[in-house]
Amino acid sequence: MERRVSEGLRAGGLGLCCLLASCSHTVRHPAPMAHDGDGLRVARAIQARYDDSTNVRCNGSATAPSFLCSGVMLRSTGYPASGHAWDPKGATNPKPGGISFSWMRRDAQFNKVAHGYTQGFVLIPVLLYDGRPFRNMEVLCAYAIDGASDERASRGCGAHRKYLSDSGPCQSQGIVTAAAWLLHYVKVSGEYEQRNHQCGFAVMSATPNSSAIFQEALGAMRVIKQQSFREQNELVVEEWSFGDDARLPIEAFFYISGQDGPRGAMAYQRDFQAVAGRWVPVIRLTLAPSAGDRATFTYRPQDQAIP
Repeated sequence: MERRVSEGLRAGGLGLCCLLASCSHTVRHPAPMAHDGDGLRVARAIQARYDDSTNVRCNGSATAPSFLCSGVMLRSTGYPASGHAWDPKGATNPKPGGISFSWMRRDAQFNKVAHGYTQGFVLIPVLLYDGRPFRNMEVLCAYAIDGASDERASRGCGAHRKYLSDSGPCQSQGIVTAAAWLLHYVKVSGEYEQRNHQCGFAVMSATPNSSAIFQEALGAMRVIKQQSFREQNELVVEEWSFGDDARLPIEAFFYISGQDGPRGAMAYQRDFQAVAGRWVPVIRLTLAPSAGDRATFTYRPQDQAIP
């Protein structure tokens, strides 16, 4: 009996080994998507720039503000009835010649994007084009908090229509520090009116000491930390031409985690691939829950409309 049992065990063992061997050949792991490597690389690059809060000037230049090589330049958008999410406004632009963006970094935090939108796109910083033939995206001016640029002259960088005499560019009023900016900001009461009354810092390429000036704009965010965390900053970029899709330095389409999901960003991805002939990833943006926390940028294969 012992012999029959041992023989049965040996036979059963062989059968089990065969079964395991058979199973080992049928296990299938999901194949990586064609663009996964690129998507992960882009998410890491964006995250690294967001975390790079010690960068105060690019290449050590007094006229190369940190937004040219650091941080995250983003524009939040809705669903256009016609055209594309990245189109300029053209004849419908209330501030002809300027387009609003926000700039996010660990030292420039906010917990919402413009107009409460839940998706948009991120630009590659100008000094990181690496020889690619993208158009120059000239930043004209920077507001520490939403500057209501649609109601301002000079491409969105001039005086607000309600405060024509004292809401023009900071430098033209002798305001070149965050402390001086704050004194000007609180001359009127109420957060809404203060945003309208604020001055914006000119940072276009011909601006003297633009690297230091932009740091003062970031300093202005810090001196109104509670307000600026609740309301995004605003950088006005020179408007580009219609149909220049392939030359736009779009790095990624983003969506805000925990809101409407990636549907809108996925639609942008499909549209951009069809029009510009270039794949860019959809990235999930998880905003910092408090000013002391960290936002994260994540690539997920399941968020991609185009594998």
